[in-house]
Amino acid sequence: ESLLVEKEKLMATRYRRVKFFERKKLQRSLIQSTRDLEKAAEESEERDQLLNTRRQLLEDIQYVLYYPRDMKYVSILKNSRQDINDLKATP
Repeated sequence: ESLLVEKEKLMATRYRRVKFFERKKLQRSLIQSTRDLEKAAEESEERDQLLNTRRQLLEDIQYVLYYPRDMKYVSILKNSRQDINDLKATP
């Protein structure tokens, strides 16, 4: 158990900045997306696209916040979406 705690500490300190900056970038994008969504007309294709973008941003923020502390963090902003899904699928 102490090995797990030590590993969690090591990984948490190693990826702290990366996760912080990614979270901030995603939160800024979410705010911008919300503003654009408010400006978009009802029942438009643009609105649907903005809703999908907003949903994806929320998922990305959850990924950053709830990533396991004892595993190597994989950045989502630097890698493509397909690479991330492949990495999530591998145990």
